[in-house]
Amino acid sequence: MIKTIVALLFSGLLIMSLQACQQHKREQHVSKSIFIESKIGKDVMGVLNNPDSVSFFYVSPKRSFPHYAVITPEILLSNELKLELHKLLMNDDHYVKEISKLTIFLPTIGFQFHKENMGDLIVLLSPAGDQLKIIEKDQKDGSTLILDYDPAKIGFDSFMQKLENKYPHNL
Repeated sequence: MIKTIVALLFSGLLIMSLQACQQHKREQHVSKSIFIESKIGKDVMGVLNNPDSVSFFYVSPKRSFPHYAVITPEILLSNELKLELHKLLMNDDHYVKEISKLTIFLPTIGFQFHKENMGDLIVLLSPAGDQLKIIEKDQKDGSTLILDYDPAKIGFDSFMQKLENKYPHNL
């Protein structure tokens, strides 16, 4: 009887350990975009690739720097949504690299990537032009990186729709 109880306890602990390992593996971000890193540098890429937290918010475009106004409170993304966003952002095949798009950048949603002791990054999405903008939050000069995500339009649109369904902004 005691052997059976010990075996059951051991089996339960083993199963819990395996589940914890699988969860940890899912939370780790191992891929990174070589293309984006070449544009923003390794330090900034460290924040984007492996943040401590990611929150999102709805924005409205404006004319002066930083060219957007936050119109809703920030909402912390779940690990599942962080991973989905990471997969969209870190795939080099999701961007048009050779051509700059001549369209007005009209952001509607933003993400803040936070990494302790490294700073914050803002990523804005402009579905009207299928573009995203990466901004170092503490930048004063307004220089940013704008990327064309046409090849991944369906994925980004689906992700934004998922956020809208889960967190409607009702404006």
